[in-house]
Amino acid sequence: MQIFDNDSFRAFLGKPWLAQQHDWGSEWRFSVSKQNLENFSNVFCNSLYHHHSSFDLHDELAELGFILSAQAIKIRNSGNPTNLRTQMGNLGEVLGAEFSRTYLDYQAKAIYPKRFNTNVEQSMKGTDILSFKDSNSSAEILFGEVKTGTKFVKTSSNPKKENPIEDAYKTLYKHSKNEHLAVILHFARAYFQNDKASLINTERHMKKDTPRKYLLLSVTEAKPRNPFSNIPEYQERYGVLDLLAVHIEIKGLREFLPTLFSRA
Repeated sequence: MQIFDNDSFRAFLGKPWLAQQHDWGSEWRFSVSKQNLENFSNVFCNSLYHHHSSFDLHDELAELGFILSAQAIKIRNSGNPTNLRTQMGNLGEVLGAEFSRTYLDYQAKAIYPKRFNTNVEQSMKGTDILSFKDSNSSAEILFGEVKTGTKFVKTSSNPKKENPIEDAYKTLYKHSKNEHLAVILHFARAYFQNDKASLINTERHMKKDTPRKYLLLSVTEAKPRNPFSNIPEYQERYGVLDLLAVHIEIKGLREFLPTLFSRA
């Protein structure tokens, strides 16, 4: 089963068509064509499955001639959601995990929390993206928040409902003030309890003075004009972050969702 690696993810996402430095931080913007989404739909589908399930023997079973059994076991062990809203949210978080590894060089061994979701139809609570440097690099933590939707700004009948980018920024700022890294990284420690090297690497990131970086990722099908124009306002309202704001436009996303989240 082919899943995204650094090379294939770069080929899928490409180079940013906009890379701009602002007073509030950096902005990168990407655009994925419908053709490129179609070209990588199989590896994207496999990667989503891999993030949601640890079962990876279906290819071997199929090669042995047990095609129907392999398909049935793969479906049974899938953690892929069928709820559209959850699919959109999880897709953005998987893209964020792959992005932080490939483009930002957070190369520590990956964590797959969605494999332990007790209700696959609901998004998991907690930090959307949590990434570490590997043991050969200086310790550094990346906190990321992701907003995914067909359109950039979601409409709401509630006038007090925050803009999704503001909501993400406020959440990231809360992470910046949270000094209890041992609590935040509790799941990571439990995840690597049988992996001594990864456990040691996780624990060295728990020091109070560990540098933190922040990623605000927006993923939509439609192309927004200026997705991060209000960040200076949020900066004044909440506080300053070492921020990278990234928008990924994926044409045809809604159309491809059933294929991308296929359990078979």
